Amino acid sequence: MARSIVLAFLLLMLPVQAARADDPFFDGLAGSWNGSGFVRLVANAQEENIRCRLSTVANPNGKELGVVGNCVMASFMLPVTGSIIALGGSKYTSTVFASLANLTTSNFSGRARGSALQLNFRGKDAQSGQTINSTLTIRKRGKGRFDVSIKRTDPQSGALFDVGVIAFKGG
Repeated sequence: MARSIVLAFLLLMLPVQAARADDPFFDGLAGSWNGSGFVRLVANAQEENIRCRLSTVANPNGKELGVVGNCVMASFMLPVTGSIIALGGSKYTSTVFASLANLTTSNFSGRARGSALQLNFRGKDAQSGQTINSTLTIRKRGKGRFDVSIKRTDPQSGALFDVGVIAFKGG
Protein backbone atom coordinates (compact mmCIF):
# COMPACT_ATOMS: atom_id res chain seq x y z
CA MET A 1 0.00 0.00 0.00
CA ALA A 2 2.92 2.34 0.66
CA ARG A 3 3.95 2.16 -2.98
CA SER A 4 0.35 2.64 -4.13
CA ILE A 5 0.13 5.81 -2.01
CA VAL A 6 3.39 7.08 -3.53
CA LEU A 7 2.12 6.23 -7.02
CA ALA A 8 -1.16 7.95 -6.29
CA PHE A 9 0.85 10.93 -5.09
CA LEU A 10 2.88 10.94 -8.28
CA LEU A 11 -0.11 10.54 -10.54
CA LEU A 12 -2.30 13.11 -8.96
CA MET A 13 0.34 15.72 -8.60
CA LEU A 14 0.28 16.35 -12.27
CA PRO A 15 -1.73 19.18 -13.72
CA VAL A 16 -2.72 18.49 -17.28
CA GLN A 17 -3.63 20.50 -20.35
CA ALA A 18 -7.32 21.16 -20.91
CA ALA A 19 -8.54 21.00 -24.50
CA ARG A 20 -10.67 24.09 -23.84
CA ALA A 21 -10.30 26.75 -21.18
CA ASP A 22 -13.44 25.45 -19.44
CA ASP A 23 -11.63 25.03 -16.15
CA PRO A 24 -9.60 27.95 -14.79
CA PHE A 25 -7.53 25.71 -12.49
CA PHE A 26 -5.96 23.93 -15.47
CA ASP A 27 -5.09 27.16 -17.31
CA GLY A 28 -1.34 27.54 -17.88
CA LEU A 29 -0.51 23.97 -16.92
CA ALA A 30 -0.04 22.44 -20.37
CA GLY A 31 3.23 20.90 -21.51
CA SER A 32 6.10 18.70 -20.45
CA TRP A 33 7.28 18.79 -16.84
CA ASN A 34 10.44 17.92 -14.90
CA GLY A 35 10.24 17.61 -11.15
CA SER A 36 12.39 16.81 -8.16
CA GLY A 37 11.82 16.52 -4.46
CA PHE A 38 11.50 13.90 -1.73
CA VAL A 39 9.15 11.12 -0.69
CA ARG A 40 8.94 8.92 2.36
CA LEU A 41 7.20 5.56 2.02
CA VAL A 42 6.35 5.16 5.71
CA ALA A 43 6.23 7.60 8.63
CA ASN A 44 9.52 6.58 10.26
CA ALA A 45 11.50 6.16 6.99
CA GLN A 46 14.19 8.52 5.77
CA GLU A 47 13.34 10.87 2.92
CA GLU A 48 14.32 9.59 -0.53
CA ASN A 49 15.08 11.85 -3.47
CA ILE A 50 12.70 11.54 -6.41
CA ARG A 51 12.86 12.80 -10.01
CA CYS A 52 9.95 12.85 -12.47
CA ARG A 53 9.44 13.50 -16.20
CA LEU A 54 5.84 13.89 -17.27
CA SER A 55 3.75 14.84 -20.28
CA THR A 56 0.14 15.90 -20.28
CA VAL A 57 -2.65 14.68 -22.56
CA ALA A 58 -6.07 16.33 -22.88
CA ASN A 59 -9.37 14.58 -23.46
CA PRO A 60 -11.22 16.38 -26.28
CA ASN A 61 -14.07 17.38 -23.94
CA GLY A 62 -11.72 19.55 -21.85
CA LYS A 63 -12.94 18.03 -18.57
CA GLU A 64 -10.69 14.97 -18.19
CA LEU A 65 -6.95 15.44 -18.03
CA GLY A 66 -4.42 12.62 -18.47
CA VAL A 67 -0.82 12.21 -17.37
CA VAL A 68 1.94 9.96 -18.72
CA GLY A 69 5.55 9.67 -17.52
CA ASN A 70 7.97 8.14 -15.03
CA CYS A 71 9.22 8.93 -11.56
CA VAL A 72 12.47 7.45 -10.26
CA MET A 73 13.70 6.88 -6.72
CA ALA A 74 16.82 5.00 -5.63
CA SER A 75 14.71 2.00 -4.64
CA PHE A 76 12.46 1.77 -7.72
CA MET A 77 10.93 3.39 -10.82
CA LEU A 78 7.21 4.14 -11.11
CA PRO A 79 5.46 4.45 -14.45
CA VAL A 80 2.89 7.21 -14.14
CA THR A 81 -0.52 7.17 -15.85
CA GLY A 82 -3.77 8.67 -14.60
CA SER A 83 -6.37 11.38 -14.92
CA ILE A 84 -7.97 14.30 -13.11
CA ILE A 85 -11.61 15.03 -13.88
CA ALA A 86 -13.31 18.41 -13.45
CA LEU A 87 -16.86 17.74 -12.22
CA GLY A 88 -18.04 21.34 -12.42
CA GLY A 89 -17.79 24.30 -10.12
CA SER A 90 -14.79 23.70 -7.87
CA LYS A 91 -15.26 19.90 -7.58
CA TYR A 92 -12.76 17.36 -8.91
CA THR A 93 -12.13 13.65 -8.85
CA SER A 94 -9.16 11.58 -9.94
CA THR A 95 -8.69 7.91 -10.66
CA VAL A 96 -5.11 6.76 -10.57
CA PHE A 97 -4.11 3.72 -12.59
CA ALA A 98 -1.06 1.67 -11.64
CA SER A 99 0.77 -0.32 -14.28
CA LEU A 100 2.74 -2.23 -11.66
CA ALA A 101 0.99 -5.46 -10.68
CA ASN A 102 1.27 -4.96 -6.91
CA LEU A 103 -0.24 -1.47 -6.90
CA THR A 104 -3.91 -0.68 -6.62
CA THR A 105 -6.25 1.85 -8.20
CA SER A 106 -7.04 4.77 -5.92
CA ASN A 107 -9.86 7.32 -6.07
CA PHE A 108 -9.38 10.88 -4.89
CA SER A 109 -11.93 13.69 -4.75
CA GLY A 110 -11.75 17.30 -3.65
CA ARG A 111 -11.98 20.99 -4.48
CA ALA A 112 -9.99 23.77 -6.10
CA ARG A 113 -9.55 27.04 -4.22
CA GLY A 114 -7.60 29.76 -5.97
CA SER A 115 -4.20 28.42 -7.03
CA ALA A 116 -4.55 25.09 -5.16
CA LEU A 117 -6.37 21.83 -5.83
CA GLN A 118 -6.79 19.64 -2.75
CA LEU A 119 -7.78 15.99 -3.23
CA ASN A 120 -8.61 13.52 -0.43
CA PHE A 121 -8.43 9.72 -0.30
CA ARG A 122 -9.62 7.24 2.31
CA GLY A 123 -8.65 3.57 2.07
CA LYS A 124 -7.08 0.55 3.73
CA ASP A 125 -3.36 -0.04 4.18
CA ALA A 126 -2.54 -3.33 2.39
CA GLN A 127 -0.13 -4.54 5.07
CA SER A 128 -1.89 -3.56 8.30
CA GLY A 129 -5.51 -3.39 7.12
CA GLN A 130 -5.84 -0.08 9.00
CA THR A 131 -7.78 2.82 7.52
CA ILE A 132 -5.61 5.63 6.15
CA ASN A 133 -6.48 9.14 5.06
CA SER A 134 -4.42 11.09 2.52
CA THR A 135 -4.53 14.67 1.29
CA LEU A 136 -2.82 15.63 -1.95
CA THR A 137 -2.36 19.30 -2.83
CA ILE A 138 -1.37 20.68 -6.24
CA ARG A 139 -0.31 24.33 -5.90
CA LYS A 140 0.48 26.64 -8.83
CA ARG A 141 3.60 28.75 -8.24
CA GLY A 142 3.46 31.13 -11.20
CA LYS A 143 4.04 30.57 -14.89
CA GLY A 144 5.70 27.23 -15.62
CA ARG A 145 5.91 26.10 -11.98
CA PHE A 146 3.82 24.08 -9.55
CA ASP A 147 4.40 21.74 -6.66
CA VAL A 148 2.65 18.73 -5.27
CA SER A 149 2.55 17.67 -1.65
CA ILE A 150 0.86 14.79 0.10
CA LYS A 151 0.15 13.99 3.72
CA ARG A 152 -1.31 10.78 5.07
CA THR A 153 -2.07 9.05 8.31
CA ASP A 154 0.31 6.39 9.55
CA PRO A 155 -1.68 3.12 9.77
CA GLN A 156 0.10 2.13 13.00
CA SER A 157 -0.12 5.34 15.04
CA GLY A 158 -2.88 7.25 13.24
CA ALA A 159 -0.62 10.34 13.20
CA LEU A 160 -0.44 12.55 10.10
CA PHE A 161 2.94 12.70 8.30
CA ASP A 162 4.41 14.28 5.16
CA VAL A 163 4.79 11.70 2.40
CA GLY A 164 6.59 14.14 0.14
CA VAL A 165 6.87 17.26 -1.96
CA ILE A 166 7.86 17.52 -5.60
CA ALA A 167 8.51 20.86 -7.35
CA PHE A 168 7.89 20.94 -11.12
CA LYS A 169 9.18 23.23 -13.88
CA GLY A 170 8.14 23.27 -17.50
CA GLY A 171 5.08 24.20 -19.41
